[in-house]
Amino acid sequence: MQPIALPAGARDEFGETLQKKLVITQKIINYYNEQHYQPIATSLIEQSTVFAHTPTQKMLSVLGEEVALRADMTLPVARFVRAMKLKQPTISLYYLGDVFRPTEPLSGTYNQTTQMGIELIGVADCSAEIEAIERMIETARISGVTKIEVELSDVRLLPALLQTWQVPQHLQADMMGAVYNKELTNFVALLDRTILDKSIKAAFRDLPLMFRQGDQILDTLPNAQPLRGVVQRLKEIKTTILADFPDITVTYDLAAKPEQTYYTGVMFKGYTADTAGYVFSGGRYDQLLSDYKNHALPAVGAALGVDNLMDLSRSREDDQPVTFVLAKGRVADAVLPILKQAGVDVSSLDDRQRRLIFQSDNKQLAFILVKSQDVVKYLDRGIGDVGIVGSDVLAELDQFTHYNMLDLKTGQAKFILASLPTWNMSRTGRKKIATKYPQVTKRYFEAKGEDVEMIKLEGSVELAPLTGLADAIVDLTETGRTLAENHLQIFEDISTISTRLVVTPNALRRHEEVIKQLLQSLQTQLVKGEKYDN
Repeated sequence: MQPIALPAGARDEFGETLQKKLVITQKIINYYNEQHYQPIATSLIEQSTVFAHTPTQKMLSVLGEEVALRADMTLPVARFVRAMKLKQPTISLYYLGDVFRPTEPLSGTYNQTTQMGIELIGVADCSAEIEAIERMIETARISGVTKIEVELSDVRLLPALLQTWQVPQHLQADMMGAVYNKELTNFVALLDRTILDKSIKAAFRDLPLMFRQGDQILDTLPNAQPLRGVVQRLKEIKTTILADFPDITVTYDLAAKPEQTYYTGVMFKGYTADTAGYVFSGGRYDQLLSDYKNHALPAVGAALGVDNLMDLSRSREDDQPVTFVLAKGRVADAVLPILKQAGVDVSSLDDRQRRLIFQSDNKQLAFILVKSQDVVKYLDRGIGDVGIVGSDVLAELDQFTHYNMLDLKTGQAKFILASLPTWNMSRTGRKKIATKYPQVTKRYFEAKGEDVEMIKLEGSVELAPLTGLADAIVDLTETGRTLAENHLQIFEDISTISTRLVVTPNALRRHEEVIKQLLQSLQTQLVKGEKYDN
């Protein structure tokens, strides 16, 4: 019998849903033909080197590492333009096709999505960004999306701000990472290590949350180059878009993370209240393309997820409660008093018994209790908004698309390297390391420049060196008592872990005021260093 099961992450499309998708895409095609854009369809299979700017985990490779399925549409277009050595000074292209990106195994998500986009090549001034954004607005409207908010940012903004502040070079990369990933705890700690004036520290303490802002936020930035030029360009783009589309909203994001490493300037996203996540996105990239004389060509690209448009009818309503997904057991027991002190109504969890889903009396908050390993899966599927889980769980993920925002200072422990006291850690030869945490172990030894053989265990890891199964272990410990009882010695501390508050990008926008207030209240409690009683 022939198999009927698809590979994990793959899907078929059929019937009414596919018909609706075809109608929408045909309308989009007709629009861009009328606007005299030239269509382009690149190969589904590319050399892996084409996606050098795409992280490996976002690329599905076939036939080893030499050939890959298309993971991005702009990079194949760039490859095409370079190969054809086009002589036109400017060219406007549009495309419609599928891209393939790996998903977390057994996550229930698809690795194949349909993308529509445009590439405006050869225009260096901001008229290209304006045209790209306005074309995307029109495309969204063709698809039935009307209430649009455009958010503007610039890849040069944050580096220029840190340079203007004269932040030491060794702190700049860490600070940018903390801002882009909305790591409030980490950013505040780094900010306090600078010698900036107290007023600046106070004004920008919440920099990771400075998105969806008006003109006043740009006016607070230092009036110095290159910031001045970036700010002027952003304001010009906003003014023109609002003149052409007075019914939409345009805001700024000081903390926007570049979605593509090849972006060199302005970035933008289009949001709507009718769907979770952004509807379209794009940005300027002036270093990817070259003409027939090998001169760099300026360019702006924008893309829209067709499947996102198809999900509009299944989107959650705005009056849905803020849903917390908590790791049950010790994590929940330690964190609930902290949430209560921060003003969160957790009374519905006072009598838990065997229930796993709870809702506050005013229906504005919901709580789900799951095993720690499942917290992020619920967030990934949009079922939860705020996750509370140990950083040991987060450290084991291949992909993590949410914001690890606050260290709640509970459940503190550390990853360690341990073995029998007689073990010679510096001996030559390939070590055998037993662990429940292969990703943590891999990163640790790669940073040391060592190649080790890992043995994944689910039970008592301490047995491995005692029985000769492994030379040493990488494990989690709070007090070191179990190690001592089994006559094992800690050779190195790898990293500390604690309970973290994680927020999904969609929730941070959908429930912006509630979550920002929660974060501020929690930060206040954590700074006070109060002890929480059950």
